[in-house]
Amino acid sequence: MYFATLCLTSTPDGVSRRSIKGATINGVTYDGVAEFIYLGTLISNDNSVQEEVQRRILADNRTHFAAISLFRNRLLSRATKIRLYKTLMRPVLTYGAETWNTQELEGTRRRGRHRKGWGEEVERDLQVLGVRRWRELVIDKEKCRSIVRQAKAHSGL
Repeated sequence: MYFATLCLTSTPDGVSRRSIKGATINGVTYDGVAEFIYLGTLISNDNSVQEEVQRRILADNRTHFAAISLFRNRLLSRATKIRLYKTLMRPVLTYGAETWNTQELEGTRRRGRHRKGWGEEVERDLQVLGVRRWRELVIDKEKCRSIVRQAKAHSGL
């Protein structure tokens, strides 16, 4: 029968962490490590998944550049390229993702209003210029050029 000891330590901020001291099994002492790879997944002492996610992204990047010639090949159909993506690249990136703590990965959201997109800015500029039904006007190249000239000449835009 095998027995192992695992020590939990408490840090000053009250968070429990695993000790790196090691374990003794049948009288044999094994050194503790801060992180190791088990079944292709990085296991860290503090259960942080950020390093594992970074490893997965780098592995997916390597896979992408190894298969880039296949994705650029004009002899392969789009359906074949999608199948290659789903079988080669997606599993490399998402292996073990169901165990990741996603709250830890989320960044902080910017405060205040969201930035306006390019289309919203263009529509605002066209309102300033007094252009109505611009979607119909841009079909005609001359009218579109005229609107662009007006916008360039306008000092407030």
